[in-house]
Amino acid sequence: MKRCVIFGGGQIGDPEQIKNLVRQEDYLICADSGYRHCVQLGFSPQLVLGDFDSYAGVVQSDCELLRYPIEKDDTDTMLAVKQALQRGYERLVLVGMLGGAVWCLGTAFSYIAAGKAGAAISYALGQGAPMVAAVWGVFVWKEFRGAGRSVGWLLAVMFLFFILGLACIILSGGN
Repeated sequence: MKRCVIFGGGQIGDPEQIKNLVRQEDYLICADSGYRHCVQLGFSPQLVLGDFDSYAGVVQSDCELLRYPIEKDDTDTMLAVKQALQRGYERLVLVGMLGGAVWCLGTAFSYIAAGKAGAAISYALGQGAPMVAAVWGVFVWKEFRGAGRSVGWLLAVMFLFFILGLACIILSGGN
């Protein structure tokens, strides 16, 4: 199945993980400043498109370039998705698309929670994000695989103290 990788201008995680994700036979599209990510990772895109309001640099001459007006109905990302579908790609991989959006959504929910549950509980919930990241790192991505037994104990103590700290913040009630 033909696969297209679309690079957006948002935050990307581990560059090595992205390098391992992209295959040599993939068709690469960059939406505006996603071009910067693509090139920094060592890839050469086949198509670069957008209104170029967030990227003003030079685009390599050996790739197709589609310029769009700033005033348009679709975002640059949506234009990239439409181009991929028009070119027959059924499987799309989106890189650099949701990093900032996820944090923005979390902040909005934190503000809503502060109005409903109180500032202390809302703050504690917001500070739980590093705990979620740590759980994913330890149990999903297995970042400490092969580490010694002492590292396992230190991680357990870290989880325990973090949870106790959040519980103390919640119990304080903001006083």
